[in-house]
Amino acid sequence: MKHLCLSIIIGLFALASNAQTTLNKDSLASDFSYLVKLLESTHPDPYSGFGGKVFFYKAANNVVQDLQKNACTETMFVNKVNTFLSNIHDGHTGIQYNKSTDIERYVQRVAFRVIPDGLIVDGISTSHKDLLGARLDSINSVSIAELLKRIEYIYPCENIYGNYNALHWEANAENLLRQLGTEFTDSIRYSLRTADNKSVVLSLPLVNSDSLNNVPITFTPASTKLPSKNLNYQFADKEKHIMVIRISKIMARENYEYCWKNKWDGAYDEIKNYYKYTLKKEMPCDTVKALAGIPSFSEVFANMLTQMKKYKSEDLIIDLRNDGGGWTPITLPSLLMMYGDNYITKDMNTEFYRLISPLYLQKIDTSLDEFNRQQGTHYKLGDYITENDKPSVDTSTDSLRRSFIHNCMSASRPLLTKLKGSPLYHPQHIYVVTDAGTFSAAFHYAFYLWRMGATIVGIPSSQAPNTYMEKTPFCLPYTHLKGSISNSMQIFLPVSDKRAKIFYPDLMPTYQDYKKYDFDANAEILYLLDKIAKQPSEKGTQN
Repeated sequence: MKHLCLSIIIGLFALASNAQTTLNKDSLASDFSYLVKLLESTHPDPYSGFGGKVFFYKAANNVVQDLQKNACTETMFVNKVNTFLSNIHDGHTGIQYNKSTDIERYVQRVAFRVIPDGLIVDGISTSHKDLLGARLDSINSVSIAELLKRIEYIYPCENIYGNYNALHWEANAENLLRQLGTEFTDSIRYSLRTADNKSVVLSLPLVNSDSLNNVPITFTPASTKLPSKNLNYQFADKEKHIMVIRISKIMARENYEYCWKNKWDGAYDEIKNYYKYTLKKEMPCDTVKALAGIPSFSEVFANMLTQMKKYKSEDLIIDLRNDGGGWTPITLPSLLMMYGDNYITKDMNTEFYRLISPLYLQKIDTSLDEFNRQQGTHYKLGDYITENDKPSVDTSTDSLRRSFIHNCMSASRPLLTKLKGSPLYHPQHIYVVTDAGTFSAAFHYAFYLWRMGATIVGIPSSQAPNTYMEKTPFCLPYTHLKGSISNSMQIFLPVSDKRAKIFYPDLMPTYQDYKKYDFDANAEILYLLDKIAKQPSEKGTQN
């Protein structure tokens, strides 16, 4: 089956992006060979997904020969590279399209959302708004189950929810639909099943992206009583028993200050982009003032917990839906704020294996000699650093806490010190809402909270607990295309654990639940709020 899928995909590359300029064959082959060398020196295990080192080289050589033989546009090149990388099953390793040259066509106004067992229509041309919430059964007569299988061979994904996530973002894009082997000319046929179980076939034309704005679109409703902006929080009820905090990015002042002070490449641009896309306002010319204007993860969390403490709020909902991650370290002080020394002494049973490579050292802006000097080690290039979070049995809790506070990435060290190991406030119930878009550092945060006793609600993450991790950026010399390669591997659960590859939530809504809430954009939280409301006796007992 795999060979059949690959034959379809390779045969269709020539059809995609035919309006773009073809690039020099030898230069593309050189760029790819450069990437292969980066993979071998940077990735903790680029070989196993191919069946071993020999088959890795065989697959790489096939790509080189193909690039030298066949004319290729930039988009076709990215497709071929990501098809090769999909064998690793690593969501942190891939190459990006250059959007400035993207002239792809899109389906005229349709968008989808991942739910626990499929895709539903999340937005559509206003004239078809009666189809909001309808299940997607097939695209151009190819079933969703089959499309998910084909995505495995063209897109770096870690589990089936990674496949779902890729399809939901690109199910309206000509580029991906051609790669998936769906036959069409200038329109796409979607087979849908409505909320009242009626089958509908909807054919929508492909148009250039600049034509999309000419067609009005209607999205599923969104509850206005819940916070939507990053690091915003508010009570969900008049009695102030339930707090909801929205975290759309694991990015805050702490990590931007770290990158700026340590002179990381692109630090200034990252700050600028945070102002533009997250804060949506002009960045101050003075970088110090710009950094001060970015919310601190620790400070926001401390202020929120202080409010909860004031009203003795029982429940905290942490909304990590569609949070693609960022910097895990900035979340850890919040665990100390909620759990005190119980967090410091908790064995999370997680392990990391980080490979020391030239690209990794370039990312952290240091040399191998300086790295060893700072760490007091004698590592060589190609060595693995083994890390775990098992507390030392020979170290006192006070010492562990002082060490954590000294080394943590937080704007609230004085507060953490003042707490002396006690929680600032520990809600009786902590819920974490995830979806397929919860990834990387956001997944880490969800997992650590779960280890501490939180309840996970919603849709499984596209991130696998046992997988590769930590993006290390690269840029190809000829095309200047950018991408990233994982430089570490994480083992969070035993291989035999049913959650080792798919982190199933403790509470997962069904399609009928989504229907009950009119397919609201916040259906997962509305579902949870109802669950909480039905547990008054449990609250009374714990109080």
